[in-house]
Amino acid sequence: MTQQLQAAVEGQVLSSEFHAASTSSTKGAVVIAYGSDGLTDHLNGPWATMIREYAQGLAPLGFHTLIPDYLGFTNTAPGMAALELIPYRRSQWEQALEAAISLAGNQAGVHPSHVGLIGFSLGGHLCLRLRHQVQVLVSFFAPVLDGLGPSGSLRSAQIHHGTADKTPGTGFENAAAIEQLLKVEGTTVEMHAYPGAGHGFKGSDLANQQARQLSMSRTLTFLTQQP
Repeated sequence: MTQQLQAAVEGQVLSSEFHAASTSSTKGAVVIAYGSDGLTDHLNGPWATMIREYAQGLAPLGFHTLIPDYLGFTNTAPGMAALELIPYRRSQWEQALEAAISLAGNQAGVHPSHVGLIGFSLGGHLCLRLRHQVQVLVSFFAPVLDGLGPSGSLRSAQIHHGTADKTPGTGFENAAAIEQLLKVEGTTVEMHAYPGAGHGFKGSDLANQQARQLSMSRTLTFLTQQP
């Protein structure tokens, strides 16, 4: 079941796409943060389709999924405009994701400690900056940019990044830096490098096709293995 949920945040409205678990008992909830292209299929890749496939894969495993429209929360157009506005709107986007985490934790059958994050690119960066809010996090080809914010009690993290990522600011060296930082903080980290795969794993070549398939399988397994 899919529906739209809304939450009031500092006088503004955050809209989120909600996908309910399809099982009789609920294991938890996952908030998915899209990248700078938003929940679209027409800018630089089939992001909306991909993200909804994650929601559909999580539902029979007992997870509710929430996809907050954090760009819409600040009336930011997806694409290049979002990247240019990172220094000015990042704190508001984080605020929107924090609200989504709270909303997910209030869903029927979900304990607030059983809310995890999945973030793609810019969304991965934002999720990492909110790691003090959750116990479990999955990051896809996320940039470090000017830093990942305060440390927290993040228990487990999984990192996915292509070794051929050539998008400015999101090269593979970001994954290594994130892994090192999280380990220093005491987080158990699974690091998955995908040889020959680029940013977003969006190519039609074999390396990117395999990266898309394998990273999704690994993510679903990782989340179901969490206590």
